Amino acid sequence: IDNKIAKVASDVILLEELIKNNDVFSYVDGDLEYTSNEAQLNLTNDIYDWINVNTDYDQIRILDITGMEMIRVNYNEGNPTIVDPTQLQDKSSRYYFINSIDVDDEYIYLSKLDLNVENGAIEYVGNSPKAMLRIASTIYNDDGEQIGLLIVNYLAYHLFHDEETKVGDFTAFEVINQD
Repeated sequence: IDNKIAKVASDVILLEELIKNNDVFSYVDGDLEYTSNEAQLNLTNDIYDWINVNTDYDQIRILDITGMEMIRVNYNEGNPTIVDPTQLQDKSSRYYFINSIDVDDEYIYLSKLDLNVENGAIEYVGNSPKAMLRIASTIYNDDGEQIGLLIVNYLAYHLFHDEETKVGDFTAFEVINQD
C-alpha cells in the first residue's frame, strides 16, 4: 500500500511540474487565468491523456485558490471525459480543499479514505460506493505566490484489490470510521 501511495504522490509531483513548466497560468489581480486558450487546451489534453493511461485515477483537477475547479477530467469507468467549463464546481467547502490549500510547496496532502460525493450525493459504481483517496499539491508561480491546487482522486479499490496488495483469499474489504 505504501508503494502504491508513493507512486501516486510521484505522479502528482510530475503533473505539477508539467503545469509549471508549460506556463499555463498567470495570476492577475487576484484571479487565476490561463496564459492563452492554446495553453488551456494543451494542459486539458495532457491531463486527459494522463488519466486515459493511468487507470487508477478517477479524477484529476486543478482548482484556483478560492476552491473553484479550473480543469477537471473524469475517468468514467474507462471512458475519460473533459468536464465542460460550465459544469465545473466550487469545492471550497470540502474538507480536502480546506486541509490541502495551506500545505507548503514541498509537501503532498493525503486525505482520509472516504466515499466520493458529487453534487451532494455519494457516488456509486454498480452497487458499491466509490471509495476515494485524494492526493493534492499546491501550485506556486515563479514568484513563490500560491496560485492553485492540483488534486488527484485515486480509486481506493486499487489499494486492496490489485494482485500485489491482495491478502490471502479476501475478496471484499470495507473501511469504516465513526461516520
